[in-house]
Amino acid sequence: MAEKDLARHRRSIGLIRPEGAQIVVATNRWSGANEVRARFTYNGVQYELKVTDPIYHDHFLARGVGRYPLSDRALMTVSLAEPYTAPQPGAQAYSYKIVAAVIEPSGSPGGA
Repeated sequence: MAEKDLARHRRSIGLIRPEGAQIVVATNRWSGANEVRARFTYNGVQYELKVTDPIYHDHFLARGVGRYPLSDRALMTVSLAEPYTAPQPGAQAYSYKIVAAVIEPSGSPGGA
């Protein structure tokens, strides 16, 4: 979402119950670094968002490249990140959705 459009929205964070949630660890083709993302469906829309929850991020990054299912009862806090401007002349700032927290009934990543 463009930074100029942020003021029109009343909420920048929400607690959701996603469907088919899984953690995906994959190598970023541009940076070559492994990234941790959550893939899920919410209100009929499929998402794949960066995970910034430090416990989940570190746990699954250590497990390596792969797909890891989460509990059907998992909850996620989805938030808008701080605006980011690409390092290009005239680039516009955007805020991206992220998964700021993952909550599972077991209280630990992936039910471990």
